[in-house]
Amino acid sequence: MWPFVLCWSLIFVSSAAITRGMISLGIVDRLTKRSLHTKPTPRAGGIAIVSTYLFSILTLYNLNSELFDTRSSSQLYAILGTTTAIVAISFYDDIRSISYLYRLFFQLVCAIAIVQSGIGLNRIWLPYVGYIRLSNFEALLNVLWIVSFINIFNFMDGVDGMVSGCSILGCAFLSLIANNNGDRLTLYSLMVMIPATAGFFIFNFPKAKIFMGDVGSHFQGLLFALHEINISARASDDLIPGLTTVVIVGNFVFDVAFTLIRRLASGKSIVKPHNEFLFHILYKSGWSHVKISLLHFGFVVFQGTLVCFSSSKTALALSALAVLTVQSIYAYSVLHMRSKIAAGD
Repeated sequence: MWPFVLCWSLIFVSSAAITRGMISLGIVDRLTKRSLHTKPTPRAGGIAIVSTYLFSILTLYNLNSELFDTRSSSQLYAILGTTTAIVAISFYDDIRSISYLYRLFFQLVCAIAIVQSGIGLNRIWLPYVGYIRLSNFEALLNVLWIVSFINIFNFMDGVDGMVSGCSILGCAFLSLIANNNGDRLTLYSLMVMIPATAGFFIFNFPKAKIFMGDVGSHFQGLLFALHEINISARASDDLIPGLTTVVIVGNFVFDVAFTLIRRLASGKSIVKPHNEFLFHILYKSGWSHVKISLLHFGFVVFQGTLVCFSSSKTALALSALAVLTVQSIYAYSVLHMRSKIAAGD
């Protein structure tokens, strides 16, 4: 127990120290149309999360590679290599803005490299349908899964502490599932991710002294996508099937999907920066950063609890339906609130 606590403490302190250093470095956030802050604030704090995570995982692997089950060294290094590439590109974007198309291109290249190393799913489970083999679409769907999660976390990184706090909570719930499934690679990865993110979180909430930037949000999204692949790959008739991550961070997935569909329906671009996500509307309706983040923390706790108590496929399907219902009510409430304010009520 004490070695575990000591390791957690070292990772947390290291992450906090690097975050403090990044504040002094002077990489300042650019104010844009989608910004919910009014003054320049340091960014790229995600470097603290990334560096402490990668160093800790590599150290753990080199000390005892047997902890990582039967995963081959080539796959682990493929993940770490492509992760480093995505982080480097994202960090460059935090310093000097690059085109979204270039970022998307590099994300696709890295996702393809991960899938080509043998990491991915060859089947998925759907409620009331069962397992579906991906067949010829296997590589494409795995790449789309990874790139989608990278961008979902990036889109949702707009409120102080929301992404970092939800990530900590999401990792905690996923670690319970990974432990129950006997998935040690995912479990140790999540156990490292929690203190690495927490060291940054204390500078990001309740009032952000620094933002994680693309380097942090892209990394968080990538790790959640890979954790889901690992958890789903071990699913069997006796274990909870995949898509647990979609339910646990269902508030993120719903907000992004709902907003992009609304923009498509109204003929607006889905790639240009905007401030029409539900959390943007909440802020413009008078909610503070703290209230919005606490609401989303509550969503993740609710969603994670549902998943952890879903002991069967039917229960997981009902949990997904419950999350969809709650998020639909949330969306209706936010849009209704905006309508009332616009009408002057």
